[in-house]
Amino acid sequence: MRLVTLFILLFLVVTCAQISPISGGDKDIFAPEIVASKSFPQNGELNFKGSEIRLKFIEFVKLNKASENIIITPQLSEKPSFSVKNKTFSLVFNEKLKNNTTYVVNFNGAIQDITDRNDSIFQYVFSTGYYIDSLSISGQVKDSYTNHPIKDCFIAIYPHQDTVQFDSIPYVIKPTYIGQTDKKGKYKIEYLKNGVYSIFAFTDKNKNMKFDLDNEKIGFLSEQIIQLDSNVLGVDFRIFDVDADKVFLIKSEYTYPGKLEIVLNKEPESFTLRGNVELI
Repeated sequence: MRLVTLFILLFLVVTCAQISPISGGDKDIFAPEIVASKSFPQNGELNFKGSEIRLKFIEFVKLNKASENIIITPQLSEKPSFSVKNKTFSLVFNEKLKNNTTYVVNFNGAIQDITDRNDSIFQYVFSTGYYIDSLSISGQVKDSYTNHPIKDCFIAIYPHQDTVQFDSIPYVIKPTYIGQTDKKGKYKIEYLKNGVYSIFAFTDKNKNMKFDLDNEKIGFLSEQIIQLDSNVLGVDFRIFDVDADKVFLIKSEYTYPGKLEIVLNKEPESFTLRGNVELI
């Protein structure tokens, strides 16, 4: 009997001595969440007069290529400043915002939690006026040769230009509004102001908001301009390679009394300029 009791006690001692690892719970797979009550301005706020957006999150966060992954429309002249301290993200505008304008800040994975690096993909909207612009354009982008959808293609929207010829717009001007396609080549750009626009789709490899590289593809609408006074669906593009050997005019500008500026897409082998200016 004493032998049986000794065996049982020895078994209990060995069993209790086994140490099991402490579980940390389920893996965090969720994007950082904003604490709305401690953030300003509020998403959708009107009559915003400040110069800073401050977002408080429920966990510690860090920036992920903020200058590339945060896109603000309408486009700004000066890049804003981004910073993170603990659980708070700050965006400071380095210019005065336009009056009566709806601004959209697109966070395309620019904010991550510091442990599992989960991305935050969302839009933050506010207006410096008394209403939010509510029009939208949507469609799809495909390769004109393969007919495959194009992921991460930029959709660039420009107010109608009288001073720049249509073909030159994406080379020389940064768009006012910009969007990006998903893995199915689909896009939707919201919070647009009514007006007349030109729209291009291009693969912006160097992230400078212009179409200017030989390995970038481009597409545009045959009617060149679109009147936006209601939501527009099915604005589709077929993008293609531009002939790298072709030389064409990007910009020409005459300044009184005698300066003529001509910009070509590449250096030509030869160049001839003729005019019919009558000398006095």
